[in-house]
Amino acid sequence: MRHFAGFVVAIALVGGFVWRTATAPASPDTATNNSATHATEIPPGKLIGPANALAKDLKYIGVGGCAAAACHGGPLTSDPSRLWNCSYTIWATQEPLAATENRAIKTADHARLIDKHNRSYSVLYEKRSKRIVQLLDHLPDIESAQPQKDARCVACHSVPRDPATVPISILADGVGCELCHGPAKDWIVKHTEKQWIAAYEKGDYKPLTDLGMIDTRSLLSRARICAGCHVGSPGDATQLTRDVNHDLIAAGHPRLDFSYHAFLGVMPKHWSDSAARSGPAAMKPGFKTDSESHAEAWAIGQVVAAEAALKLLAHRAAVDDKVSSCPWPEFSEYDCYACHHELGSFPSPRQDAAKKRSQPLGSLRWGSWYFPEVQFLIASEPFRKWYEDFDQPLNELKAQMAAPIATLDRKAIQESATKAAAAMRRMAGELEHQSFDQDKIDRLLLRAADENFSPSDWDEAAQRLLTLDALWDAHQFFQSQRGVPSGKDEQAVTDALDAIRKKLEFPPVDTKNEPSAEVRRLNPHFDSPVRFDAEAIRTEAFKPAFARIHSLLAGKESK
Repeated sequence: MRHFAGFVVAIALVGGFVWRTATAPASPDTATNNSATHATEIPPGKLIGPANALAKDLKYIGVGGCAAAACHGGPLTSDPSRLWNCSYTIWATQEPLAATENRAIKTADHARLIDKHNRSYSVLYEKRSKRIVQLLDHLPDIESAQPQKDARCVACHSVPRDPATVPISILADGVGCELCHGPAKDWIVKHTEKQWIAAYEKGDYKPLTDLGMIDTRSLLSRARICAGCHVGSPGDATQLTRDVNHDLIAAGHPRLDFSYHAFLGVMPKHWSDSAARSGPAAMKPGFKTDSESHAEAWAIGQVVAAEAALKLLAHRAAVDDKVSSCPWPEFSEYDCYACHHELGSFPSPRQDAAKKRSQPLGSLRWGSWYFPEVQFLIASEPFRKWYEDFDQPLNELKAQMAAPIATLDRKAIQESATKAAAAMRRMAGELEHQSFDQDKIDRLLLRAADENFSPSDWDEAAQRLLTLDALWDAHQFFQSQRGVPSGKDEQAVTDALDAIRKKLEFPPVDTKNEPSAEVRRLNPHFDSPVRFDAEAIRTEAFKPAFARIHSLLAGKESK
């Protein structure tokens, strides 16, 4: 990913550690958070739950159990084979880190990577977080808000458990090691044993899943971990519901626009592929080096995000004693900018486009972020075998969600969303075993560069750009492996994609043309694509890029 994550409003991506250690860790019963990054960020007296002991059923030990210098808290290194030793250090540092592994493409952005997960809990003490809770709950003053104790916030910003039952030493870690790798109390000692380490060094990586360890080597498993927070997930017996709904967004929380490939591109790597580039692990389904997995990460990410969004919709639509209080309908699932757009000019380019498509002004387009590129994927060879399995239930769901609000059938929507999510899960399981060679990637790239592509809204345009970028990264990787030098034609494609990105960036509002000084005072800018013009984007940005791609890949049949 070069630098297209500017579209994506979220904290960052959680990647996977490669576990290896030579000495026994601290005892889980005495492990505490020894990260200096939190020492001054948690105000005194703000303890939540038991201060000196873990809840009996809580198997989190905290990042302190992983941070020994001989384990994962060693000094920073650029040696990929030793990244396991400084994975905690990379996670904990607040300074920008340079990329630790060669890639087919490098830009200045790769030298300014910061993992924000270690601060995900401490931000709940900030004024902005308090203001969100104050507005959300209609509190009399900002000091009455306590997001650090609020399960709605803690569910994603730390351990997804009732915050009243979790020690501050665990909560303060934010999104620490165990949020991705699984609660470590049962497996932390086992993964330091010589037999396990020896098997790992031979490339026979075996996650201790029976003890609660999560397999983060698998792109599919990793994507589902990330989507749990960055898309959302219904709660169950083991964790809280994680849901950034329209009420929370209206109170000031950023919208969640998850893109797996994009997030991987801006994540400072604290893991290494080098230990499994040979041997049995390299052949296991779902495993590839990061440099090889651009296309896989894009495809798996699209499917997993769609699955997560559908499960969350089914949860929101359910009507029973447990979740009937969910706001309905959930506006965060619709095109945000159908409502949130500039009011100073009428009609806007967006409204003109709606008229041309014979759509009623003010109509809301459901699923504008998570579903357009999934439908593109399953309409392409060799993935059309999934088309009937998923496209029909998704189109039925779209029709149901487009009905007038007063007539929305929650039960029918819940059933349709559950059915579509199950189809996505099956597709993801099969997709994990798919091989992406250069021929397949180039055919997908040609299909994505469809001259008839006309984005309905900013979401669809941004998603197509992210698709093009992922496939272009994958194409360049395979070219570099074949020893094919990058020339003027390749640079022309890269420049054309950059031009699309610039067109889609959110520009500041031209305050000279605002209707009044009061509007200028209240709205110095809009956090939305206020000048988005679908036809101009198509003709001035996408069309030239498509022409460059087709010119470069001339001779390949598009299917």
